[in-house]
Parts: sequence; C-alpha cells; structure tokens
Amino acid sequence: MNSNKKWLCIVLAFFCRFGYASSLLVFDSPSLMAIESGNSLRGYYGALEKGVSCMFFFTANTGSATNTSDGVYSILDVKTYALSASQFRYVDRDAEWDVPGKLYIMGDQWILKTSLEPPGCGGAVGFFHGGPYDQGATRYYITKKIRAYGIRVVKRKTFFYGKRGHSFAITNGYLTPGDVVGVLTQNGDYSLVRYTNPDFFNPVPGKVTTGWVRSTDIDDPFPQADHLEPIR
Repeated sequence: MNSNKKWLCIVLAFFCRFGYASSLLVFDSPSLMAIESGNSLRGYYGALEKGVSCMFFFTANTGSATNTSDGVYSILDVKTYALSASQFRYVDRDAEWDVPGKLYIMGDQWILKTSLEPPGCGGAVGFFHGGPYDQGATRYYITKKIRAYGIRVVKRKTFFYGKRGHSFAITNGYLTPGDVVGVLTQNGDYSLVRYTNPDFFNPVPGKVTTGWVRSTDIDDPFPQADHLEPIR
C-alpha cells in the first residue's frame, strides 16, 4: 500500500469513528425515529390527530439483547418516558410517566411493546400493547439510515436559515417548542435538522422539512451518562 492510500484509510477510519458515529433510522411510519450509536439506542415516537397526541422518548442498550424462544426476534429492554410541554430535558421529566417495555427486532422490522400505554397512546395515534405473536401488533420497518449526530427537541420558537457559502440567512419557516428533530450535521452555531410533521391530518402527512436552525434553540431530551437509571 502506498503512503497516499495509507493516509486515506487512516482519515476515513477517523471520520467514521469520530465524525459520524451515529445513524438516524428512518421508518415507513413518519411517527417513529431512532438513533444508533455504539450500543446506545435512543428514539422518539410522535403522532397527532384531531388534537389527540401520543408522544414519548425511549432508550435501550443494544449490547444486552436476548432472543425469543424460537430465535426469530432479538429482544431489547426499553424505557419510555414523556416530557412536559415546557420542560425538555430528561432530568425535568415527571418520572411517574416512565413506562418499561420490550423492543422486538427481526432484520428491519421493529415491534415496540410497553407494559402500559405511554401517556396519550392507546388509540388511533398509536398503541403499544401488542408483541410479535399478538394479532394486530404494530410493525415498523426501517427504510433507510442517515448519518447524523442525534435527536433533539426544540425548546423555543426557532427559524430556519438558508446557507450560502459561509453565511446563514433567516427564512420565514420555523419550528415551535416541543418539535422533535434529527440533527444531521453542525456548522458553527447552527445545526442542520430533519423535521417530520407528526399530524395525521396535515395536508401533507409526514412531510419532511430540512434546514438550519440555531443550535442554542434545541436541547438534548435523553439521559446523560450521570443520569442513567436502571430499567424497572
């Protein structure tokens, strides 16, 4: 191997390891998204219909997976939790809304089953009481994976910016507090985000909007290392 190719391999390895260690999982349902990073799996489900909402976050450790008795599905213990309408950090949540569950995975197919329906769930906006061998269980399928940094929640009204060269110009589009986005990349004080509209009655259900927002306007809704708690 010549020196140029050797250095190229080193650069690519460094980039893959440290530049984009996470993948955003996109599903056939616009309500579900997740981030894979090492053994960490963090996700969000959000659906809205006629003022009724089912919205929650979940975490799991993929390194602790087990299998169903027939070996068809891998099983992960998950912890789901909900945030209030005004507090968007994990430490500020109401722990009474924490609900444990199981995530069943077979290839690109996911089934999420919780011990109780998360707040607001259990109807047309989403139900999670069915396992892989239950009739009518909801199944989600991964359609693609996108290199990304994480999932964030909008903590105050934030406008989209257009990027031209090294400059950012504000546009008329904006996100509102509580909107959840995938962060695809970052540039200085700005983050490129991917937002999917969760309203089933929107003129374009599941419409995806991508644009730059100020990084200070979004927050990390997941537990930090020093706040990790065991799944009960």
